[in-house]
Amino acid sequence: VSGVAFYLWTKYPGADGATLAAWIQAIGSIAAIFGAFWIGRLQARAALVSVIDAHLIEEKSRQRSILAIAEAASAHAQRIGAVFALPDAEIKDIIFGVYDHTIISGIVRALTEVPVHEVGSRDGVIALLSLTDQFVCLGSQLAALLLPGEPKASELSDQLGLVFAQNVGWRLD
Repeated sequence: VSGVAFYLWTKYPGADGATLAAWIQAIGSIAAIFGAFWIGRLQARAALVSVIDAHLIEEKSRQRSILAIAEAASAHAQRIGAVFALPDAEIKDIIFGVYDHTIISGIVRALTEVPVHEVGSRDGVIALLSLTDQFVCLGSQLAALLLPGEPKASELSDQLGLVFAQNVGWRLD
């Protein structure tokens, strides 16, 4: 501002101090308006970036939760699959340690309640829907296996092995 005052004083040597002060005030006011506009623009941009960052963090958190549900389901399927890898005589004794219809129902409910549109990829959606369907099938197959007078474990073991292989083979990342 003092540079402008000096320039005006040399350019208009006959101007009195009041005129020079008025010009300095006018130029300072215009500079203050531009400064306020620039600062407001920076603040608006920073707020927008902050909102976008918060949204991305929230989205990643939801996706990690979805992946955790799918990984928990896969891990449970692997535990059940490990039991079916044992000889037939041992399966009925051990299966109740890893299987209960309420657990399978809970896993199916958790997988069903996942907001599929938030998974983030076509392959992930397909994997999640397939995993859900496979757990429904797994629950009905295990229920049939454990009912008295139903087929023996060896008769259903091959079918369940395919379900386990598909459950473990899909990835949601």
